[in-house]
Amino acid sequence: MKLIFLLLLPLLSSPLVHSEDDTACLQAFHNSVEDPLGLLSNWNFNNASKGSVCSFSGVNCWNALENKVFSLKLTHSSLSGSFPEGLDLCSSLQELDLSQNKFNGNIPSDICKDLPYSTAIDLSQNEFSGNVPEGFQDCVYLNSLKLQENQLSGQLPWQIGILPRLTVLDLSGN
Repeated sequence: MKLIFLLLLPLLSSPLVHSEDDTACLQAFHNSVEDPLGLLSNWNFNNASKGSVCSFSGVNCWNALENKVFSLKLTHSSLSGSFPEGLDLCSSLQELDLSQNKFNGNIPSDICKDLPYSTAIDLSQNEFSGNVPEGFQDCVYLNSLKLQENQLSGQLPWQIGILPRLTVLDLSGN
């Protein structure tokens, strides 16, 4: 029995045990945005304890005792840069609200492959440009998509119109 335990011990301390942790997601997000007001200054990644990211500004977790992000709501924060990196590492993120910031450039075409369980995405009142990506067709759980008050142009991909759960779609002011 001791031999089995000794053989399993390295597996118990391997990174695979911590694969359900969204710390890397938030760290990549933090590193990819400009935060002139320092609103993300309490995002301290030195504390690796369970639930530590749940106290970060704008972060809501599924359970306060684990680092699994349910929603990321960073509205009216003066955050800027291109669409933030690392969100694909938040394995079960359902709500993303980055409204009223200064993000710019294109919305990634594979946004829903990175956020497959999204129920609400609010990127309104930013400076995003280009087309509304066809990738939104892959957001099969999406209830609400708010992209108003950006600089988006072009035709709306028809596939968005057949999303089974979509009840709110706002593209005004583009």
